[in-house]
Amino acid sequence: MNFEEFQSAARQASSPEILTRLIATLEQDQQYGAWFEALKLQARFELGLEPWSVAATESLSADVQRQLEDRLLDACRVVGERMIAAGRIAEGWMYLRPVGDAARAVELLRGLEATEDRIDQIIEVALGHGVAPAWGFELLLGRMGTCNAITAFDTQMVNATLPERQQAAALLVRHLYAELLKSVRHHGLLQLGTAAGDGEGQDAELDLVQWLEQVPDLTANQNYHADPSHLSSVVRIGRIVDDPEPQRLAWQLCRYGRQLDALFQPQGYAVFDPYYETHQAYYEVLLSEESSPAGLAFFRERRAELTREAEQPTALTWEGQIEATDVLVELLMRRRQYSDAIEVLMDQLQVCGEHQRSRWTALLFRCCQMDGNFEPMLRYSHQLNDAFGFGLATFYQRYETERS
Repeated sequence: MNFEEFQSAARQASSPEILTRLIATLEQDQQYGAWFEALKLQARFELGLEPWSVAATESLSADVQRQLEDRLLDACRVVGERMIAAGRIAEGWMYLRPVGDAARAVELLRGLEATEDRIDQIIEVALGHGVAPAWGFELLLGRMGTCNAITAFDTQMVNATLPERQQAAALLVRHLYAELLKSVRHHGLLQLGTAAGDGEGQDAELDLVQWLEQVPDLTANQNYHADPSHLSSVVRIGRIVDDPEPQRLAWQLCRYGRQLDALFQPQGYAVFDPYYETHQAYYEVLLSEESSPAGLAFFRERRAELTREAEQPTALTWEGQIEATDVLVELLMRRRQYSDAIEVLMDQLQVCGEHQRSRWTALLFRCCQMDGNFEPMLRYSHQLNDAFGFGLATFYQRYETERS
């Protein structure tokens, strides 16, 4: 600001004109914080309030309070958008966040060029602040690699929506698969080249499992081609994916993991033990077109085993039994076998503790709703003298009939 020029112009100006000039000057000079304060000053002045007030509370009518809030949100929007466009992304988001226009925030972020000096801020806002988690995760994965992406998925993606988490998980599966296949292919070509001269004519486009079959000793002598901890984490994370293409890639990752030395086989998992074999069975259930794939029988039996162990309860045995039930019900629901899931849940409600009952009841309600049959929940609620559950099932039984 040219202070002398501003003061000279102010001598002939009204107070509203001075405010307008101040706002224009601060905007031009990119003094964003001060610009916001000047917009607040103008809003209060034009609403007939004390222009500069630091009072914690004011007695404002509901109409004036609404108008002031609208003006302040407008100020947040205009300053936040300008700051983001200027590359001050994290600061701009702090102004834009109260507006609640997530779609506009995503539009602004995606409109920015992810230059070296901006990309960390873009990732911070997109992923860290949950504006566009899946896209921010994709940027982080490309910039920081698998290890950081796994950590971010387990910490920063926990509050994202399921579709966003599924998208991020699919990205992670594809990324690790591509890294692993590249390394395996390189090693495989070297092996084949050693055995057959220069290796010419060997198919470099084989998938991961085909390479394992072509060169069986790729993992001999405790050899591996991607960090084993990354492999086990991605196989676990990939379980939430619904897209068959990354599911097939995850299945291949399991097939690779099964071939690793015992030193690299994850231990201590109640349900997923052996780790890669059981995960492979899990993905086979998701991918199978059969009405009752073999993997379902395996997970039913694993739940039965852990339920028997929990008859002599410890924290660990109950934890395993609960996880086994979760996995089995999840698989049945994802395959839309809701009546089978209801059967498992009804059994679980007979053996679970009081503190777990509401959780399983909520799943039972969801399965009954998806199956279009509330009779199991009516029976269960009547048996336990659960008036709310019985009333809820009765209501929805009629409600679903009326709206169909």
